[in-house]
Amino acid sequence: MNKKRLLLVVIVISLLVTSCSSNNNKLVIGLIKPSLNHLPFDFGLLSGELFKDDYKIKYFPSGWATNEALVAGKIDVAILPFTYIWSDVAAGKEVKIISFLERESDGIIASQKIKNLSDLNGKKIGVLRASTLDIFAEMIAEKKQFNFTPVYFRTPMEMAAALKTGEVDALSFYVPSIFNFDKDKFHIIYWYGEDFSYHPCCDLAANMDAIQNK
Repeated sequence: MNKKRLLLVVIVISLLVTSCSSNNNKLVIGLIKPSLNHLPFDFGLLSGELFKDDYKIKYFPSGWATNEALVAGKIDVAILPFTYIWSDVAAGKEVKIISFLERESDGIIASQKIKNLSDLNGKKIGVLRASTLDIFAEMIAEKKQFNFTPVYFRTPMEMAAALKTGEVDALSFYVPSIFNFDKDKFHIIYWYGEDFSYHPCCDLAANMDAIQNK
């Protein structure tokens, strides 16, 4: 191998090592694509407080998928419903809440035949298991004294499809997806903020490895 080729190989290897090192130092952020919980991060980028080159962004279809990636160490931080982190900590997982970011963004949307919360008595309500949507549905049912059958889903897309096909009568849902229904067929009958002012929804959470090493 002549000197020029050897020098070229050394340069290429150096660039690859530098690139790998740079990527490893980037904070990997998990965001839920269908929700607006990433707006604080977007605002930070637009305002110049944060720089996109410092981060690697991964999108997920649901809070479940985001949380699983966080616990597994596939991402460093995530913006997701606080209930997942509570469950993680209770199970001994190495994660921690850094800050609450989102409040009063959850409500109940139902078919037009359901006019108010009392009409939900004996009905089926779609929820994301172990999420804020699950907890607040139970809380408001207890407070307003009606009974319902929870139907659990893993993604908001599955929930929306179930409401449209009549598999459930209503959804405990969040912004912006709660606005994406035909207004002639469905309407929002309740916002959880009416009874639970400033209730938290999504938070910024991190795994302990990222907190200690990044």
